[in-house]
Amino acid sequence: MNNLFHKSCFIGQKTEFYKMKLKKVSINEISDNITKSCWNYNIQYEMILKDSHTLLIDLIGKEKEILLKYHKKDIITKNDYEGFINYLENYEIERGIYITTGFFEKHIYDNLHKKVKKIDVKKFIKNQPNIDKLSFLQYLP
Repeated sequence: MNNLFHKSCFIGQKTEFYKMKLKKVSINEISDNITKSCWNYNIQYEMILKDSHTLLIDLIGKEKEILLKYHKKDIITKNDYEGFINYLENYEIERGIYITTGFFEKHIYDNLHKKVKKIDVKKFIKNQPNIDKLSFLQYLP
């Protein structure tokens, strides 16, 4: 039992360390990483919005199109999420991926919007093979 407690504390500390590291990664680095992957896998993309905290990019594959949003924010509010849904509808894109360096408000998790895959910081870190070199391959169409 004591071992389990120490293991969970270690995982919590590791997550906090990676979370702090992730917040230091600039949107330009994220953008470069995604666009290089698009070039390598022959995926077209359209940059819709890019500022110091947000990246919104339309990824156009051979069979499907995905709207990906990377948001450097601690808590994603209902307004943030609904704004993303509006982009999906305005650009007539069927699927979306919302990645944040924080967490979504509880009612957003409960919202079973089938179009949007919600990736919070814990899910994002869990799927990264190496936090020093981020990979977005699993999110590409």
